[in-house]
Parts: sequence; C-alpha cells; structure tokens
Amino acid sequence: MTTTNRFSRQAFGGGETGERLACEALEAHMLTLTPGTLVCATGSYGVLGGRIVGRGAGLEFKIDTFDGLTWNVDARQIEVQS
Repeated sequence: MTTTNRFSRQAFGGGETGERLACEALEAHMLTLTPGTLVCATGSYGVLGGRIVGRGAGLEFKIDTFDGLTWNVDARQIEVQS
C-alpha cells in the first residue's frame, strides 16, 4: 500500500502549483503548533501523544509525552488534538 504525504506536491495536484500549495499548507499547519497544544504524532516510533513544548531544528517540534521524555518530531507527522 502506498500513501501520499498530506503535505506533498502530489497531494495538491502535482507540479509547481502543487509544490507551492503544499508549502503554504505546511506553513499554516506549523502556525497551529504552539507551546501547550495537545498533539498526536505517528512515525517509526509508533504513536505518541503529548504537548508541544517548543521548536526543534528545521521542521521539528519538541513534544513532551508526560512521562519525562521529550521527543523531536517532524511537523508533517503531528496532528493537533481538540
């Protein structure tokens, strides 16, 4: 099974326009990832839930998982929880 990253150019129709729209969507998503925001993240580590506590390098955000651990997670793998 192949999946398309929700912030890829293919998810926005491909080509140069798709690339621009994908970048705009990722930037808007990152604006919602402010300290204190409850989030869920998925990746090679499985699924983790926690709270944003800051920024990491590049597209990474620091997530406190309430067990004394802080993870650096790529913004594209983070979902805001309501």
